[in-house]
Amino acid sequence: LAACPPGEWHELGLLMICLFVARRGYTVRYLGANLPAAELARVVQQRTPQLVLLSAQTDATAEALGDALRTLRRLPPPRPELAYGGWIFNARPELRARTLGVYLGADARAAIATVEQLLGGGQRTTRAPLRFGDVHK
Repeated sequence: LAACPPGEWHELGLLMICLFVARRGYTVRYLGANLPAAELARVVQQRTPQLVLLSAQTDATAEALGDALRTLRRLPPPRPELAYGGWIFNARPELRARTLGVYLGADARAAIATVEQLLGGGQRTTRAPLRFGDVHK
C-alpha cells in the first residue's frame, strides 16, 4: 500500500515509485494524497499488506507521516513493514532518526532497491498490479 499523509498533496514521486514497483511484478495499491492516519490504519487492517510506503515533502507533512507510522505500529498483528521517503528526508536527514520505519533512500533507484529488499521477492504477480484506491475521495 502507498499513500501520502494528511496535508501532503505532492504525490508524483510516490506515484513513480509505485509504477516502478508494479513494473517489477509486485501488486501495488495506491491510496492517494492527504490520507488520514485512521483511514490508512483501517485499510491496512482490512488488506493486511506486507509493506506500507508513505511520502512527505515538508516539515509539517513529515510530522503527519510520523504520526501515521506510529498509528500503524500500534495495530495488532499482523503488522506490515513500514517505509517512508520524500524530499524533506533528503533535505533534513536528521528527521530520519526520529521517524519509525525504513527510509527508502534519496532517489527512485534506491527506493526500488529498498522495497525489493523489504519484500524479499514476495507477492509478485504477472497481471496488471497497480491499482488506485478510492478510500477517501
